[in-house]
Amino acid sequence: MSEPEETGGPQGPKHWWSSEHRHSRRAAVGAVAICTTLALVVGVVWALPGLPVVATAGKVAEVVANPAAALLKAQNAQLASKVTGLRREVRTRDAALKAAYGGDGRAAEAAVSVQRAAETAGRTPSGAVPAPVASRGSSTRPPAAQPSRRPGAEPAASSAPAASGRPTTRPVPRPTVTVTARPTPAPTAKPTPQPTKAPSPAPTKQATPLLSALTAPTNRYFGLYTEQAPFNWATYDDAMSKLATTSQTVGYFSGWDESFRANAVTRSWAHGLLPIMTWESRPIAAANNVVDEPEYSLHRIIDGEFDDYLRTYARSIVATGLPLGIRLDHEMNGTWYPWAEDDGHGGSINGNSPGEYATMWRHVHDVFAEEGANDYVFWIWSPNRINKLTTTHRAQSYLQSLYPGDDYVDWVGLSGYLRPGYAKDDDFSFDYTYGSTLRQLRAVAPGKRILLSEIGASETGGHKVAWLGSLFDALAKPENADVVGAVWFDLAVSTFTEGQLGTNDWRVDSRPDTLAAFRAGMARTDTGFGPLPWGQTGPAPFPDLPAPTPTPTPTPTPTPTPTPTPTSTPTPTSTPRAASAPAPTPTTTAGP
Repeated sequence: MSEPEETGGPQGPKHWWSSEHRHSRRAAVGAVAICTTLALVVGVVWALPGLPVVATAGKVAEVVANPAAALLKAQNAQLASKVTGLRREVRTRDAALKAAYGGDGRAAEAAVSVQRAAETAGRTPSGAVPAPVASRGSSTRPPAAQPSRRPGAEPAASSAPAASGRPTTRPVPRPTVTVTARPTPAPTAKPTPQPTKAPSPAPTKQATPLLSALTAPTNRYFGLYTEQAPFNWATYDDAMSKLATTSQTVGYFSGWDESFRANAVTRSWAHGLLPIMTWESRPIAAANNVVDEPEYSLHRIIDGEFDDYLRTYARSIVATGLPLGIRLDHEMNGTWYPWAEDDGHGGSINGNSPGEYATMWRHVHDVFAEEGANDYVFWIWSPNRINKLTTTHRAQSYLQSLYPGDDYVDWVGLSGYLRPGYAKDDDFSFDYTYGSTLRQLRAVAPGKRILLSEIGASETGGHKVAWLGSLFDALAKPENADVVGAVWFDLAVSTFTEGQLGTNDWRVDSRPDTLAAFRAGMARTDTGFGPLPWGQTGPAPFPDLPAPTPTPTPTPTPTPTPTPTPTSTPTPTSTPRAASAPAPTPTTTAGP
């Protein structure tokens, strides 16, 4: 039978929650545990405001069963709620930035990416707004982002924090200013030093020697006629590179149906070369075997029918403002050009009369003088070698009749080639080719410098190498010191000679032995060829080269000085200075 239930009797039960004494200790421990759990649950609920106050029975049971897991789960829920809020805030800022950039999707996306990168790196606290959006009137720009910005890159100014912690969607013009204006200094700052350095050599190239210095050079000129120079330098530079030397002049041809080609002069000087133009009073495309050009007869030029053309031409030279040599109507003592006076048998060529050539020359010269063009032009009167002419044209009197006069000529030129057919007495030397003509030129125009203005040698017959050696030997002799230079015809040309068609290869590199002879001659130090003061990098002024005019000035000065003793003292002091200035003049003339 079971024991009787404890009723308490006079003492009553030992514990109110347990009727049996043996279970009272266990019941007390259970009650304490329940109270502790309930207290913990109440504490968690009050500590986590994001946790719902009213929970389901299942959740309460879960908390009671595992308090630590319940605590972690509650924290995770709170963090998830914060992430959701941050995403909402980012969307709000994205919309504000896009509105602020005026619909420029690429600029807005770049600004947004910079903003997000800054926040990810921890530079912008959560909830802060970029400076352009938060403060419309602020002119502050973040200096840290500027040095790394490349030209054309989007600005990083949106990463700067502002005081406000709330996002705003107001469109603000500040980001627009930052995007367009800030990259501008970057491209201009880098190229600035380069343009200032690049134009510095340009003035040197455009500076040109004085006309008086050009006509009295310190060294002999050397230059070429090529197929396209000065309008294309390919063949010219190729030939000069093979010669392994420098040149100082370039020759080219122009006709009277052409206006003044300023680019020929400007390109020549830009290449470091003095331009010498052979100016033919006929169309540029006229054939060499046609002498009848009645429209261009000498009397029509003298009568002024070309004056408008000549004046326009002269004014163009003045407008260009650069020096050049003009070889007008060359080889006038021959019979193959329409400006020749007679055919060697007393007959007229192109309706011309004796004496008209020199008159025509003076007329053209005077028109240029009236227009001021002779400040930029020196005139080269250039006959042909006489021992290839008809008998009547070999006389010195005939050459004299064609000479315009010393006041109208600056240099005397000479055209002459070693070409077939060869005479029986031709020894293929410089003296045979040019000697008799040089003697006449010195008699007709005494004291004038002489330019071998168009020369060449043919390979036909195999005499070119020996002839070149004779050329350089002759130029080293003192009696040829008045020869101021040579312009070589560097072309291969097919022409009729004595009724037969033949090709003459005048080029400096027509054969390897020819090129070797040419290079050896140009390398000699006794021929006077060498770089002129402007060299090969572009023309430069002749600063200290005296003009020929001061030469007689020192002579009369010392004569009156001894008479007044007191005043004569300063005069001799200045006299030696004047005397020392023209001292280089003899060197210039007789140096080559």
